[in-house]
Amino acid sequence: MPGKTKYNLVDDGHDLRIPLHNEEAFQCGINFEAKYIGSLDVARPGSRVEIVAAMRRIRVSGRLAKLYYCKLFLSSSVRLGPGVF
Repeated sequence: MPGKTKYNLVDDGHDLRIPLHNEEAFQCGINFEAKYIGSLDVARPGSRVEIVAAMRRIRVSGRLAKLYYCKLFLSSSVRLGPGVF
């Protein structure tokens, strides 16, 4: 389906950049520190300008709702641990 998108997608086979994490790290899990800025249902964007506009709407709606940026820890893994569904 490459004809449906207008973005320049990178083919992984031709990507010469060195990966940030090795394969073993993905098995154990990678932890990220992030800030929650809000959430909102948005329509699927058709261009990069619409993506930026949607991100701005999410930030503004979070500010209007008096949500403070909450620090959170996000863990990503290919395996499910005990108690994770």
